[in-house]
Amino acid sequence: MALSPSRGINTNGVRCDVGAYEFDALPMTVGSLFSGGTMNPKIVYLILKVALITSLVWTLPPASVSAAGLVGTGTPASCTEAALDAALAGGGTITFNCGAAPHTVILTDYKPIAENTEIQGGGLITLSGDDTTSLFQVLTDKTLSLRDITLREGNGTVTSGFGAIQNFGTLNLTNSQLISNTSPASGGAIDNRGGLHLTNSVVAENTASQSGGGIYTEGGAVTIQNSDIYSNTAVSLGGGIYHSGGSVSIQGSDIFSNTAFGGGGIYNFTNSTLTLSDSALRGNVVGAGFGGGLDNRGAATLTNITFNGNRANFNGGGLYNTGTATLTNVTFSDNDSNNYHGGGLYTTGTAILTNATFSGNSAGISGGGLVNAGTTTLTNATFSGNSANNSGGGLYNDSGTATLINVTLSGNTAGINGGGIFRNSGTVSVKNSIVANSPSGGNCVGAVTNNGFNLSTDASCSGFNQVVNVMLGPLADNGGPTQTHLPQPGSSAIDFVATGCPPPATDQRGASRPVDGDGVGGAACDAGAVEYGAVTSAVYLPLLIK
Repeated sequence: MALSPSRGINTNGVRCDVGAYEFDALPMTVGSLFSGGTMNPKIVYLILKVALITSLVWTLPPASVSAAGLVGTGTPASCTEAALDAALAGGGTITFNCGAAPHTVILTDYKPIAENTEIQGGGLITLSGDDTTSLFQVLTDKTLSLRDITLREGNGTVTSGFGAIQNFGTLNLTNSQLISNTSPASGGAIDNRGGLHLTNSVVAENTASQSGGGIYTEGGAVTIQNSDIYSNTAVSLGGGIYHSGGSVSIQGSDIFSNTAFGGGGIYNFTNSTLTLSDSALRGNVVGAGFGGGLDNRGAATLTNITFNGNRANFNGGGLYNTGTATLTNVTFSDNDSNNYHGGGLYTTGTAILTNATFSGNSAGISGGGLVNAGTTTLTNATFSGNSANNSGGGLYNDSGTATLINVTLSGNTAGINGGGIFRNSGTVSVKNSIVANSPSGGNCVGAVTNNGFNLSTDASCSGFNQVVNVMLGPLADNGGPTQTHLPQPGSSAIDFVATGCPPPATDQRGASRPVDGDGVGGAACDAGAVEYGAVTSAVYLPLLIK
């Protein structure tokens, strides 16, 4: 037996295993278990096999995050910058064990992210630069994901030159907040040069000495979903967001109360693509620049958007456009170009608007609703209650070409002339439309091209059919994505368009055209933006719901 392996198991001439155990050998007797007795060898084999498996289970490393990825040992005092540094060294997933109460970790220097890293704050953790340092720099080809965490008071004035985060790789934020960060250059919260993705997050009260009070992004792809970007300030351009190069897609988000020299909410540069949907730009302000809500110099596609209460001291209270803007289901309400032109929209580029409402916008000089100095097409649009101190309460055509198809202008005012439409130069072509009820300045001033089936409540619009009262209801939610004026029973607008319609095949609400609205037989389109008697297929709420 001395020549047998440990456990006294006969190898029967077969080579022994390395180590203390011979795998799968069956002991014949185990006298120590029972005095003088023997035990069934199969039972002994099973006992030993279970013991072996158990020992392996206890010695395997755990599948969960290792201690190196855990910050803290259960107390606030254990959650220090040094503990975070140790966790960051290996990358991977980092969590916190700082107790049940919210806890702030103060950083004294920013952290380069040299390994792919995810930091999970559990909704309890704040990382603060204490207004003395930035927080993170993501290196090229690396990814930093932040989840359920707050980053605040990052300040790169002394240490880094950026605010909270500078990204050269990929930065993901989910259910997180970037608050009260400061950059001596651009990007108060985020200076992005790579891929950036925000979901259910907040970027608020950040400041940049140059552009991008909240976010500065140059190149790469950016997506922002269901997030709030508010009360950020840029000394130069883009109070909320500055975008140059690459693409930015924003969905279901609220961009409000941001301030800049130009582009209070968003500044979209010439080589840039912006896609904005199901979102609001409201209460943003620019000083001497353009575009209280949005200054677009590139390509912008906007769907289901509200511009509300934005202000520019120069042109474009809601939107200033020198690029190409395609807008569908949009509302411009209560925007103001305080001292100059285009309370709702000022465009020298190409603007294509479908299902749009301009209401309650105002301009210090001209174009309370809209100023066109480029190429603008309006289909199924409503201008209601806009005002200009001088000319063009609803629409002011400074130059270029404006084409209006099934548009309703009602109740717009001008201090001098052209309450509805003022043509300074260029071409204004109008078809299947209504210009009505301008309290001051008359409905039309300047030669307007009549392309047929237009109505006016005064004689100022040459070639239009004049009616005393077009009988429009108040601006209201009549279904669809935007508020409209619904023709009342007996309105002269009902079934007024004898030929050439459709197109458009739907009205501003999305209801089908034409219908027999007057009940005399034969369907015909109505003049204006809304088809009387048509039924909308869906109900839209003009609210931002997240």
